Amino acid sequence: MKISVHLKTLLDQLKSDHAELVQEVRDLQIAYTQEARQTIKCLYRSFGPRNEATRLRVDWYRHEFKTTPSGRKVRPRRIDTGKSYNQSIKFMGAIDLQHQQLFNRYEPRLAVIRELADRNADSRKIIEKHLAAAERLGQ
Repeated sequence: MKISVHLKTLLDQLKSDHAELVQEVRDLQIAYTQEARQTIKCLYRSFGPRNEATRLRVDWYRHEFKTTPSGRKVRPRRIDTGKSYNQSIKFMGAIDLQHQQLFNRYEPRLAVIRELADRNADSRKIIEKHLAAAERLGQ
């Protein structure tokens, strides 16, 4: 059997896994928001997926509130994760106990998803290069 057929199968599986990771982050985001609304009056830290088409990134956001003549607006600002997959609570700034508890509950899962998504994207990139080479050779 041709090598390109096997590589296409692997690539399709990795793309499917990537879509599942994106959906997992969205499900966690919904659960986080629902849980936060039950315990917190004003939610000023949240997380969400970024650049999900190519390489999934899961970032925490700091919500900045601004009052304008047309009403109150919220602007999310991304919080840097540093060089590892784990987000340090130090970068979160001053947060209250409820936000800290939610952060400690969700961050370990998000760290695993970040690492899996990064490895998935690296694997897809390598397989796409091998697939292009195999198709050029006609295998």
